[in-house]
Amino acid sequence: MLKISQRRGDFILKEKLKSFKGSLKDWNRLHFGNIHKKIARILKNVNELDKKEEEGGLSVEELEARKDMQEDFWRNVEKKLD
Repeated sequence: MLKISQRRGDFILKEKLKSFKGSLKDWNRLHFGNIHKKIARILKNVNELDKKEEEGGLSVEELEARKDMQEDFWRNVEKKLD
């Protein structure tokens, strides 16, 4: 009798954990998004601005945008490492 009850409890725990895993994935996606894609996108944009700078310079707005992207890059790298 005890083994049947224990199996049922194990099943219930397994199902609760499975449900929690899905909720946790949704929360992570909502709050952090896909960090790998964000980092790749930021690097691509910064590299494009670096190339443009080598070819002829950047405007003040582009310099500010690159600075902001670099800061965003490091914030995302820190999130990835946590």
